[in-house]
Amino acid sequence: MEKTHVSVEFAIFGESINIEKISKDLNITPTLSYHKGEPTSNPKVFYKEDCWEIDTGYKETFYVEEEIEKL
Repeated sequence: MEKTHVSVEFAIFGESINIEKISKDLNITPTLSYHKGEPTSNPKVFYKEDCWEIDTGYKETFYVEEEIEKL
């Protein structure tokens, strides 16, 4: 049987979101966050919006429901 890897993420994108307030209100530290205008991993490319994101990372499983529950 082949291995299956699953990752679940929840992200909020917007023109002007308050990343710190979202983190405080949810009591969760995001796994990824950035503001519009910050450089991406390519320093010549910049983000076009703000982002707050949390994800489970890839896990070897067939059960996406379990990963959703973790999130």
